[in-house]
Formats: sequence, C-alpha cells, structure tokens
Amino acid sequence: MRVCEICGKKSLIQKSGAHQYGGGWAMRATKKRFEKRVNLHSAKVTYKGVRRTMRLCTKCLRRVKEEMKKIAPH
Repeated sequence: MRVCEICGKKSLIQKSGAHQYGGGWAMRATKKRFEKRVNLHSAKVTYKGVRRTMRLCTKCLRRVKEEMKKIAPH
C-alpha cells in the first residue's frame, strides 16, 4: 500500500453508488469500488539529520524542503 513515511497518509478505498436518483432498479444498482490514491514522491531528503530516500506526500515534501533550505548554508 502507498503510505507517506512521515505523516502516514495512505490511499482511501471507497464504494460509490452507481445512481443517486430515481426509484425501482436505481435503488438496487450495484456499488463500485474505487481507490483515491495519495500523491507520493520519492525524494532524497535530510530528515532528522539523516540523508535518505523517502516516499513522501506532497505536503510533507514541501515541509521538509523548506526545513532543508533553512538549515543549508548559502
């Protein structure tokens, strides 16, 4: 399963109803299973003083990159 290594965000599996309105056959319509996938990136980052490759969601990647900018000398 796809999981962010910092925050633990992972894919969400849901069932969607085929029809919302109507009566009779629409109420008995089958449910479809679909997956909302988290937006992960493999990146070489320095996290907690250690340089390594991690799979991060976009939000964590932006946060870690911002921290790396502050620490790195210019």
